Amino acid sequence: MPNCLPALLPALLAGALLSVSAVGQSSRPEAVKVSSSRCGAYTVQLRQNGFDDPEDSVSLLLRGRPLVTLRDVHVSRDFCGDLTGDGVPEVILGQFSGGAHCCFVYSIYSLTTPLRRILYAPTAHSDGFEITQLDGRGPKELVTGDWRFAYAYGLSFADSPALPQVYAFRAGQYVMATRDHPQFLLRTVQDTRGEDYPSGAYLANYAVQVLAGRSAAAEAYVKTLPAPDRQWLENYLPDIRQSLSSAGIEDWPYRAGVGDEGSGASVGGAFTAPGRLELLAAVREKGGQASLRLYREQAGRVTSSAALATFSSFQNLGWPLGFSVRRSDGRDDFVLHDTRSGSVRLPVYRVAASGLTERGNDPLATATRLLGDLASVARHTSSLYRSSVRTDEQRRIIRGRIAAARTRAEPWLDLLGSPLPLATLGAFEVQALEVSRENGASALVAGTLDLGFTQPGQSSEYVDSTRQTVAVFLEKRAGTWTVVRWQLTPRRGEGPMYR
Repeated sequence: MPNCLPALLPALLAGALLSVSAVGQSSRPEAVKVSSSRCGAYTVQLRQNGFDDPEDSVSLLLRGRPLVTLRDVHVSRDFCGDLTGDGVPEVILGQFSGGAHCCFVYSIYSLTTPLRRILYAPTAHSDGFEITQLDGRGPKELVTGDWRFAYAYGLSFADSPALPQVYAFRAGQYVMATRDHPQFLLRTVQDTRGEDYPSGAYLANYAVQVLAGRSAAAEAYVKTLPAPDRQWLENYLPDIRQSLSSAGIEDWPYRAGVGDEGSGASVGGAFTAPGRLELLAAVREKGGQASLRLYREQAGRVTSSAALATFSSFQNLGWPLGFSVRRSDGRDDFVLHDTRSGSVRLPVYRVAASGLTERGNDPLATATRLLGDLASVARHTSSLYRSSVRTDEQRRIIRGRIAAARTRAEPWLDLLGSPLPLATLGAFEVQALEVSRENGASALVAGTLDLGFTQPGQSSEYVDSTRQTVAVFLEKRAGTWTVVRWQLTPRRGEGPMYR
């Protein structure tokens, strides 16, 4: 693949990386086409029949014996050459699921004997890498797109940005190294003054500055934007910062030995020491169980803690996993989004490499108890409208859960400065929180949430919601952290699809 990095960057930031268009299936299956080519001492064999069944396959053969075979709706051989500078060629093999944009997966093998896979990279909507040299020496770097903001915050796909994602060769394999190239990231910032740019470009400019360690410059940049886009972006800045907490380090479980499909949602933060970048990730265990583990990098090596918490099923550690919250001592606490009981709990944990300690008499934990109680009401209320709820007995059980959740939530309403009808509360989804003020006597916990109410004729568990700022004011009274009042304030600014 040729090195055309300058041409790629605008496409990355505008969300317009090349995509493969799926060919509609014909009524008569295509004949399987078999083709072979050499790469080093190996033969790359492609078996393709368009987008019909059976799946296409790509194999690496040595002396006629297949050592690796990958199958998908579409497969490809994308590159053959020396990426690492050791004189041994590498081959890039691609897989495509056949969707309108998604999904692509790439595997890179070093054609040694024995064969070594040195990268496994699900690249979502990005079909390939740009091969370049960002540090001017040594092995090549690979640049592709990070699509964490696809369709986010009211963006269409065409308007969605792909952030730059950099892979570098370290200790015998390609690993995520985006944060190690701040100058490269800053070169991708577009000058958006004086022209009408897609909103996704503003989001990308903000995000890459944060990833490059220029958070103050990123916040100042937002203030320069045209009013509609500034209001829209400010509407979601807490969520964006939270999403970026794990950017460029999501492969740490893989680097520590977790299999290709063995890790799920993750959250970044300075969990055990101020200024230290660490990752909490959901990991699939044997037997379908799951655990929460802490990953840290030292001297180029990623290590995993023992299981900090265990769960009966990997699905119970899905998205949203939770979020990190910076505390006054410079460390991040972890708020778990826990729905295992059917209700919503938002327990706050102090993280150590040896385990999790749940916070009790703590301002953030007190605030999340309030928020969890309201979120439980909304979760149970919306569940009444699921298509799977068909019998009177199912409805009776759910109504009992709603009544119990309302009983827990009602005392909090006495501290709210505006009415909140619990009877129709169908969405109360906390997205991000920050401890804005914290001392020995008082604290302010603020963040963003999505608030919505069921309507007459509601026919779905999906409840329309509006964006709100939540602010919880707390004081320490007789040694106990207590909510003294809280408020909800509508946030301004809609995504471009809704203006």
